[in-house]
Amino acid sequence: MVRKKNVLNTMASVVAIAAPVSLLWFAAGYSLAFTPEHPPEAPRYVGGIR
Repeated sequence: MVRKKNVLNTMASVVAIAAPVSLLWFAAGYSLAFTPEHPPEAPRYVGGIR
């Protein structure tokens, strides 16, 4: 049998990792979708992230 404490700890760990990863994914996707194009002399990074 699996102890309830271990299951809760595993679920909390997954949520603790998924939350910042989701925020970073959202920020990168927003940058890719809504950043205007750069002038030719500006360094070209993905989606305006510098």
